[in-house]
Amino acid sequence: MASQDYLIAIALIEQNLVRAMPLGGKEIKDNLEESENFKKLGEEVILNLLMRVFQRSDEGALKRASEEKGLLLVHMHPKRMQKELPFIKSEWIRDGDTQQFLKYLGNLSKEVWTASFVKYKGIDLLLSQRMMRSKDIKNIFQRIFFFTILSSLATLKQFLPLPKSIEV
Repeated sequence: MASQDYLIAIALIEQNLVRAMPLGGKEIKDNLEESENFKKLGEEVILNLLMRVFQRSDEGALKRASEEKGLLLVHMHPKRMQKELPFIKSEWIRDGDTQQFLKYLGNLSKEVWTASFVKYKGIDLLLSQRMMRSKDIKNIFQRIFFFTILSSLATLKQFLPLPKSIEV
């Protein structure tokens, strides 16, 4: 059986002047293309992480390490999560370079969203990075091919009269 992807919540915080990165996730069992499935699972994963972060506040003052990118939701394959995420986590805890961490995270992940709370709306997820999928690449090549054909027809029109049905 193929391993399923995970939806992972990541908090970039400082506690007692020390960086920390609590995270939590859940295996994706439903189709995330359906917005209701995505919203339900995303909110569940984020709320579980936020409860753990809230419980940590007993140990000392908490501060988001990044106001805009302090709470993330990530779609990732389990092998990358197990092998590569611990490395970029330890690098961020060591040097605190959030931009570099986000760059690495974007390379490891299928999608990365920033999470925030909007009054009267609830949890708001903003897609910040998406890995290009094969269908996206295919779409780009189709557009390039179509543009090349149109350009060729326009060039031919200069030299040969084309029938009205092929006018560019």
